[in-house]
Amino acid sequence: MSTKTTLKRIALVAVSALGFGLMSVAPSNAAVQSDALTLASTTSSTTVGSAVTNAVSLTFIDTDSGAETATATVALVSSPVTSSAMPTLSITSAQATANTAGTTSVSNLVMSLASTGAGRFTGSATISLTPTVAGTYVIRVTPAGGLTTTAQTWTVTVDSALTVTAANSTSFIVAGETSTATADATISVPMTFSADQRATIVVTPRTAGDLAPVSAVALTATISGPGTLGIGGAASNTAVTAISSTGRAITGTAGDYWVGVFSDGTAGVATITISAGTTVLATETVTFFGAATRITPTVVNAVIPASNSGAAVGAITAIVTDAAGVPVSGVRVYDVSSATTIISDNYGDCGLSDATGKVTCNLTGVAAGTASITLTTNSAATVTTGISAAPVSIRVGSASPATVALSFDKATYVPGERATVTVTLRDSLGLPVVNGTY
Repeated sequence: MSTKTTLKRIALVAVSALGFGLMSVAPSNAAVQSDALTLASTTSSTTVGSAVTNAVSLTFIDTDSGAETATATVALVSSPVTSSAMPTLSITSAQATANTAGTTSVSNLVMSLASTGAGRFTGSATISLTPTVAGTYVIRVTPAGGLTTTAQTWTVTVDSALTVTAANSTSFIVAGETSTATADATISVPMTFSADQRATIVVTPRTAGDLAPVSAVALTATISGPGTLGIGGAASNTAVTAISSTGRAITGTAGDYWVGVFSDGTAGVATITISAGTTVLATETVTFFGAATRITPTVVNAVIPASNSGAAVGAITAIVTDAAGVPVSGVRVYDVSSATTIISDNYGDCGLSDATGKVTCNLTGVAAGTASITLTTNSAATVTTGISAAPVSIRVGSASPATVALSFDKATYVPGERATVTVTLRDSLGLPVVNGTY
């Protein structure tokens, strides 16, 4: 045998051995197929001292009768530099009931799922973190024992428990002076200057930990539009009446949670913004009005019955405004009929305008016919110093239909198209009947 032949044979043997060696390399977990690692959440938020949890789940198919094991390892990748908090891993009672396929166990920060033969196996455990420092915590969960190699990441954002939040805080505005309020009111007050507050905003600043009040926080308040503000409520200033106007952008001390709103002689709508630091807790509005200069009526029911019921109730509404068009509240309005034998109201009292300037007038029909109704602030014919609206026409009609007419909004329709049908009821004189249900 030549030296060349010997070398070739040695080389061939080496190549063959190498080839068989490569062919014999197989995954030790070849029986584990279709495995997956999932997290219930990829991001969460909490506050210092409040635990936050996440569920980690493993699943795989065991293709043979031998026992196989897949694992998920939890690791804290990053956290605030002053934090020493570590995540924990456990199996809750609910999970213990659900983890019936295979055996799920936890050792420190490693969850294991072991099969008991061929089939699909699923297990779950709970990751928990109780942060001690505000900041961002990144937790990584890495699988092993299967074909899946992609780690999952859970990012937890932690706020200080003493951070004031708009979501937890409350703000209520009421007219006049008060230290308690549980609901917002619509505030419409005179614009004339007054040293007493026209409205009070009662603020309860709450933290992310839902603690209230927070004595360590100072509130700021600004106003746009007319008016000025004052703030009070600290231990040395517990009386709401002690609040005085100090400006349009004010800052109180810790515990000053009552904001007074004052008129400055200017009409319009004011917006008050209340903040704790850079966090806006609430906005409230106050309408300052001047003297009433206009009544704008709207006819709700142009035809009323010969009675003081049905369509006669609320037959006319009106809005009372000042010279700038700002709604005026607290103005008493009267209705005057041009023909009291048809509509008997003669300086009937409609009532006071509300916070939106609205007032509603009920009429009393007597006999068929038409009368002009004038809304005025004058309470009698001898009073002429108030304001009056342009008269509107109201007819006293019949409530007994004599004819019914139908009309359509179009002459023809395609299949499935909506048609609008108008039904008109008229009395024996051919006039529309009183509004109502027939």
